[in-house]
Amino acid sequence: MPKKICIVSYTDASRDPRVLRQVLYFRKHHRVALWGLKDPELDGVEFSPIVRLPKKSLGEAMRAACL
Repeated sequence: MPKKICIVSYTDASRDPRVLRQVLYFRKHHRVALWGLKDPELDGVEFSPIVRLPKKSLGEAMRAACL
């Protein structure tokens, strides 16, 4: 069973080459969830917009979202 990878980007992932390379690489072998400012509209990538920082620590919020 493929693992779920969460990637957090405070940029537009479709225009950020580093983030885009990570997403494209990991989606070949894993389920990818992307938190970001704008949906890159890539097949096989679950997108959640970042509206504001969660009140919990970022690590706790990411673990809760990726389960």
